[in-house]
Amino acid sequence: MYILNAQLLKLSLVLLFGCENLYCYNIIHIFPFAPRSHKNVFDPLITELAKRGHNVTIVTSYKNSHPEKNINEIFIEHSSSFENSKFQQDLFSSVNRHPLATMSLFKKIFLPMCTGYLQHPKIKQLLNEGKQYDIVILNAFLNECTLATAPLLGKNIITQSPASLCTWCSTASVPQPPSYVPSLIFPYTSNMNFLQRLNNAVTIQGLQLLYKYQVLSSLQTEVAKHLPDNPSITEASKLVSLFLTNCDPVLISPRQQMPYVVNVGGMHCQKAKPLPKDLEDFVQSSGESGFIYFSLGSNAQSRYLPDNVKKSLLDTFSKVKQKVVWKYEEELVNGPSNVKIVKWAPQQDLLGHSKIQLFITHGGLLSMQESVYHAVPVVAVPLFGDQGSNVARVQELEIGVKVDFHNISGSCMLDAVNTFLLYLQIQKNMLKYSALFRDRPVEPVEEAASWVEYTVKHNGAWHLKSSADDLNFFQYFLLDIMTFILIIFISAVCLLAKFARFLAKL
Repeated sequence: MYILNAQLLKLSLVLLFGCENLYCYNIIHIFPFAPRSHKNVFDPLITELAKRGHNVTIVTSYKNSHPEKNINEIFIEHSSSFENSKFQQDLFSSVNRHPLATMSLFKKIFLPMCTGYLQHPKIKQLLNEGKQYDIVILNAFLNECTLATAPLLGKNIITQSPASLCTWCSTASVPQPPSYVPSLIFPYTSNMNFLQRLNNAVTIQGLQLLYKYQVLSSLQTEVAKHLPDNPSITEASKLVSLFLTNCDPVLISPRQQMPYVVNVGGMHCQKAKPLPKDLEDFVQSSGESGFIYFSLGSNAQSRYLPDNVKKSLLDTFSKVKQKVVWKYEEELVNGPSNVKIVKWAPQQDLLGHSKIQLFITHGGLLSMQESVYHAVPVVAVPLFGDQGSNVARVQELEIGVKVDFHNISGSCMLDAVNTFLLYLQIQKNMLKYSALFRDRPVEPVEEAASWVEYTVKHNGAWHLKSSADDLNFFQYFLLDIMTFILIIFISAVCLLAKFARFLAKL
């Protein structure tokens, strides 16, 4: 009888309010200038929250169509784009640039975006309407400008990271020892040698200093111009209740965790659907040889590759017996007959196709997770960001091979493809890790949505927070205790020395 009453209560809530829970929450996702992939990875969470009956508002610079009626989209444009030609060309010319040099560019990229966000009429309107949301969800990657406005919009704040936690940011008091936690911008695994650990430790400290005194300070100055009475970015970061990360059990090596950090990596992965007819006909024509899929992702577009690289790639593809599907954002003439150019590709539908043999990728985490989910080995060409780190993990697990971008126009690509096709162990390893990736106690999107609801239900879930947030640098690393012990030790040595001299005079 109790179970029947509970089911009737749930049915009544769904019929009356469209809500599967006792409460329907007002939720706002703010992604005004995140790269498209950073938004795509958490789109399933938006859909899941809406399906559960919550009212979801999205602030984004990318237009999307959501079937749920309780999703309201606020579209805002920004002055700088990750997809414009200048950014794309600079991206390919800056491959292998040192992370410290990259961090120095972040101020130039994100400061104009911050200004545009704070000056946008729709954002001003939201801020004037006050704290009307139960929860504010933000992108964790260099989104400090929106983080500063979050306390004005909602009661609770959640950040979601498109990768693992940032090693140079101070938004979570989570131990990340540089001895075995590599910065996500280094091509290192957790098994680093001495020089790698030295480089990792020194660079992370340098990134933290640049982040704090160059990037963060300039953004804070801009925020103060528009919202003088607003909490500082540092104060706002301490109000974050929950951190959702795109970490998964395969591609991110094990590391220490805190209860308010939840790993929900791979929630965007899904079963393959039938291909459009033209693509299906092309891949079916490959026969027993199958096909290769080549894409550099959404942030790096193939059309901006140097001409000599394009020519060399086409020459390489013409020498393989497989068909090749290349995601290329404009028309490409005089290509080999075994190469099909597509401006947009249904990536997961291709990766889940029975005839796929290999995925040539830039090594972005979303693409790597999709390849593991669908058990497709990779040839990876890392370009920037966390891609080097992702590919290093792929090499460690022996589920793919790496080709350096500066060697992509030589014979290295053809050698890598031929090596993979002959090395069956890579395919066996990928099948093993694909099974591990899929075997979760709870589906990632369901876990993420449940934690969002839990955070609101328990008023920010502050009982999960660590007291480390209240400690300064000297207290956290026990430098004050060590200094005290050192003083006591030195004092004791001095007293013993004086006592010894006194005895010697007797």
